[in-house]
Amino acid sequence: SWCMWSEEVTEVSPLIMSDNKEDLEEDTPDLFVCLDECYIYSQTGDNYGNPKDDADIIYDTVPDEVIQVQVEPSTQEYVRKGTYIRCLLPREGWIFLPDPTVQHDWGELDELYFIAKQTQKREQAMKEKESGVGGGGNSMVDTDEEIELKRNSDEDDVDDNNMVGSKDETLLLEDRRDYSRQRMMMQTVPPDLEQEINKLLQFELLKKLAFFFRTNPCLPGFIVLCIQGFIETLILFDVWSDANLTFRLWEQGAYIYFMISASFVAAPYIIAWSALSQFNARKLRQNKDKPAWIAVSLLFNIAPFGILLLFIMDLYHWLECVFVKPLYYVFTCGKQIRTISYAELGYYKLRRVSEIFAESLPQAIVQMLILIKLQNSTAGELDINIWAVLMALGSSAFVLV
Repeated sequence: SWCMWSEEVTEVSPLIMSDNKEDLEEDTPDLFVCLDECYIYSQTGDNYGNPKDDADIIYDTVPDEVIQVQVEPSTQEYVRKGTYIRCLLPREGWIFLPDPTVQHDWGELDELYFIAKQTQKREQAMKEKESGVGGGGNSMVDTDEEIELKRNSDEDDVDDNNMVGSKDETLLLEDRRDYSRQRMMMQTVPPDLEQEINKLLQFELLKKLAFFFRTNPCLPGFIVLCIQGFIETLILFDVWSDANLTFRLWEQGAYIYFMISASFVAAPYIIAWSALSQFNARKLRQNKDKPAWIAVSLLFNIAPFGILLLFIMDLYHWLECVFVKPLYYVFTCGKQIRTISYAELGYYKLRRVSEIFAESLPQAIVQMLILIKLQNSTAGELDINIWAVLMALGSSAFVLV
């Protein structure tokens, strides 16, 4: 804040400014740093830093904020009105600064004022006693105990007034607005306010692209939905191509390759089904009064039906990502159709990991062996469409990437 210098800055004041007023006149610094909090007023207030109206406060600084004041070039003096000097930055106005070269301790001044006031009361009481005006009654002179009691009572009255005033929401900030304790210090070296611009944003094409996305804020979300739909389509196509190759192996009588390929196709769903058994049991306990939930939960515990339910769930997830979510996003101008639950999100993450390590990677190895066998087999030994093998191998490679 703008300030009265307090005892807290006494130790560092020799490093901040010179005590010689002639040095100050030769090169008057125009930069100050707020130590706590200070205010910029639209017009000057009283001699103690109090504004005439709260509306006169046009800026409330933060600690360590740099303030630039106006210095007259010809005289090297601050543009001043009484105890206020003209401020240029961060806002134009007036700041409270009685004397930047003088340190003030208002606590000691208040104590001196209090003692002088009591001394004056004693002298007046003695004069009245000598003249007989007091009538031999109670003396107006306060003892040390009475002085301490009055001081405590005055502090209690101030606290009570603050409590009453705090009921008004417009006075909530008065506790921290102790205008008479505003403090600041001089700074002789201007701060470095230059900021580096990212080199990537210096390219004209990237600037236009960034401006385009800022003017169309819904477009990035739509692009993300399209990418998600493409990924889900690629994963479902990988499952279909592997299942198609497995069926062709069955038709050709290559039962060993059929068993291996079929087990790898079902492996991710078997892993997910076994991991969801505990979750299914918890859902069954939570919905034990609902017959539909009981039927679905019991059916899920049977392996073929549970795996089939997971496949149907994946199929619905693909339809939602490819059609429902993008269309809803477009027609509602950027709204999401629903928020995915943590249980569903956990299932999809487990499903993706198990698909990579239990389906795509082993299937790619098996399909590579089948492709090599097709190249070296004689007529009629293994008659499978090579494009089906290449399609399944390519989809597995894309999922791995």
